[in-house]
Amino acid sequence: MRTKTKAVRIARIAYDKKAEDIQILDVRKVCNFTDYFILVTGQTTIHLRAICEEVNEKLKASGVPLFGMDGLTASSWRVMDYGDVVFHCFSEESRRYFNLEQLWGDGKPVEWLKK
Repeated sequence: MRTKTKAVRIARIAYDKKAEDIQILDVRKVCNFTDYFILVTGQTTIHLRAICEEVNEKLKASGVPLFGMDGLTASSWRVMDYGDVVFHCFSEESRRYFNLEQLWGDGKPVEWLKK
């Protein structure tokens, strides 16, 4: 699966699970360990878990390997590493605190949702 296609697919899976404020950042020109970040917000710990489980199940079914996951016991931020795409699933408070949009502000936002 092509990298951008993978990023958009993750965003759409999260959208279908009612994730909010979904953003894809193209960080290829400013990051040396991945090409895209997907940032989403969930409402509760259970919601964060459900979003991540759905992403993992659907990508695994498509043969996309998961290289690492962190935050399984955390209640506010989970991260899933698909190599060229890194998926971040935050609570609202953690998303504001870590503010990856500003930290990686030189990344280019990617349009992914057809209106």
